[in-house]
Amino acid sequence: MDAKKVIELLMQNVSRNGTMLLNLTQHGRGDLDPELIRICKDIGAWLKINGEAVYSSRPFEVSGENSVCYTRNNGNVYATLLDWQDGSITLKAMNDGGKTLGKVSKVEMLGSDVAMTFIQNNQGLTVTLKGTVQPFAGIADQQLASKCRVLRITHDKGWINDDDPVQ
Repeated sequence: MDAKKVIELLMQNVSRNGTMLLNLTQHGRGDLDPELIRICKDIGAWLKINGEAVYSSRPFEVSGENSVCYTRNNGNVYATLLDWQDGSITLKAMNDGGKTLGKVSKVEMLGSDVAMTFIQNNQGLTVTLKGTVQPFAGIADQQLASKCRVLRITHDKGWINDDDPVQ
């Protein structure tokens, strides 16, 4: 299994309020395969950039759609794009009639400073980038470095849930 597939499975599990155990097998002498080490380093590098969508997060009202997984943390919603194609994307679950999502005030791509515009309506939240996003540095798996991206969505509706992390 490559690093991109592990991240896909992780985000699918987390968005459904699950967890994931990763079993790393060793050779007979106790050493690890170099390819396995590379995969683990790629996963760690991706989590270092996008971890706020994973660690201490909770499920959103919708776990996902197509190749997008949703989580929430500290009042923000996170949309993990598992197969982003470098263009505009419409997130149907982020429409302006959602039960827990308010009016979107800001959309950011974690690990990137490229500006973006967005429109929220009854069809969803359409996000358009105003530039080219570079693949994550330090990740050898180019599919993971360029196709698995996370959007942080800030909105004006506060949550009062007993399962939200306390700051």
